Amino acid sequence: MKKTIRLTESELKNLVREAINELDWKTYANAGKQAANRGSLDYWREKGVDGYDAISKAARERRRAKRFGDAAKDTFNRDFGYQSGEDMHDGNYQRVGMGGDFGFSDEFAPHAAGWKHATTAKDDGYESFKKFPHGHFTYDKTPEEFFGDDTDAVQAYNSAKDEIGDYNQGKYSYAKGKGWTKDGLDEAVSRAIRKYLR
Repeated sequence: MKKTIRLTESELKNLVREAINELDWKTYANAGKQAANRGSLDYWREKGVDGYDAISKAARERRRAKRFGDAAKDTFNRDFGYQSGEDMHDGNYQRVGMGGDFGFSDEFAPHAAGWKHATTAKDDGYESFKKFPHGHFTYDKTPEEFFGDDTDAVQAYNSAKDEIGDYNQGKYSYAKGKGWTKDGLDEAVSRAIRKYLR
């Protein structure tokens, strides 16, 4: 038996916001940053913890930071990733996702990345795996050059790059009880609700 549930616009807006924010990659990324900060021996020494206890607690926090970073990548790839082809040995394989590592900065920090299958001369049959933008032997300067005719991969790459860029530039903020918001997100949700209710 189906039930009809009536919601006010603000209740529906809150419901949509909660759904958008649930298990968001940015939440995992921030949890990883906090754990990484606690992964320093100095952090624990400042709290009065010394010796083996400080080493043990710092090591535990570094492991937690790695797990949060992995979860952030997995969630990001779920929400912003793209793949064509079965696996990396498939000649049509192209993928977009998060590259880099939360433990680094500069080009090794989290960034939008593309991967694709590449085969050298047919007579030697050597397979390789190209990466964009920081891969070896990749001279392509744009995602359009790298992905060629695959406009879905180009669009996914650009969306992923924008998302990470907005996060790194501080365009997202977190409010306890409200979750992640981006400049103009509330208005965008309101517009979507009004359009749906017409």
